[in-house]
Amino acid sequence: FDLCSSLKTIPKIGKYQIERLSTGNVQQWLNLEAISSIKVPMLNKELRTKIVGLMSNANFNMKSSQKIMEQAQHLLQDELNLDSLKISTQNTTTKSLSEVFNSERLDAEYFMPKYDDYYEKIKTYKNGYAEVGSLFTQVQTKCLRSDPSYKYIEIGDINIGTGAVSFNVITTEELPDNAKIMTKKGDILISKVRPNRGAVAILDDNNFLVSGAFTVLRESTKYKKEVLQVVLRSEIYKDWLLRYNVGTSYPVIKDEDVLNMPLPLIDDNIQQQIASHVQESFSLRKRSEELIKTAVKAVEIAIEQNEEAAISYITKVSP
Repeated sequence: FDLCSSLKTIPKIGKYQIERLSTGNVQQWLNLEAISSIKVPMLNKELRTKIVGLMSNANFNMKSSQKIMEQAQHLLQDELNLDSLKISTQNTTTKSLSEVFNSERLDAEYFMPKYDDYYEKIKTYKNGYAEVGSLFTQVQTKCLRSDPSYKYIEIGDINIGTGAVSFNVITTEELPDNAKIMTKKGDILISKVRPNRGAVAILDDNNFLVSGAFTVLRESTKYKKEVLQVVLRSEIYKDWLLRYNVGTSYPVIKDEDVLNMPLPLIDDNIQQQIASHVQESFSLRKRSEELIKTAVKAVEIAIEQNEEAAISYITKVSP
């Protein structure tokens, strides 16, 4: 039972019960006995049917969103011919003393041969390549903390499966020290914590305050942000970014590690196809989330008012 991800998509009465029955401090959880004791309302058949319809449509839209995102990933894979990539399984390599000094690294992981294979694949791409920092502008706008509250995004608010973003409204006095960067709609968030998880997201609104644990980028050339998202969420790049990890229990990379990553200069037509897939996937996912919110709100109305009011609400917002 994934408590953290579930709390945001269930009615208040269920949320209160889960919070009351959950145990643990850092990672809260519910055991099976606690789950079986949660009380649920016995809604009438008409309302149950409408709720089931909303959730079925939400599920269909979410699956469609995931399928279209996979198509975008396949487009990238085919364009870069990643199926032909031969990755070395060797754990040893030979480097000159100057290479070691220039890298400023002494850990064996950094010099594994597979990273040379990744670089060689991108370097030999037919249209060439360029560094991320030359194609996107890094956003470093500091938050003045002059508002009473902010829409705050931290690492855990990025869904690594879909690339979706959630947020919490937090009063200024309760903001963590690492709440640093103000953003705009369309900015790209790239997690510097455990980069192999693929926590890369595109913001769909203005004025989010985000954690300093993100590298925040903004489009500044014709290279599309959606393509950057798909590239950095690909298996090759997620593994590649591990090369720059510092630390063990809490591995992180630096802004410059992201900015210096080489990006293939993909043909404009292929970029447009990938971007269109990502945008359609996002639209379907957004629709799925709206349907779930409608279902949740309807259950709350049924509990707090009556079932007729809940049915009327569903008919009004989702005829």
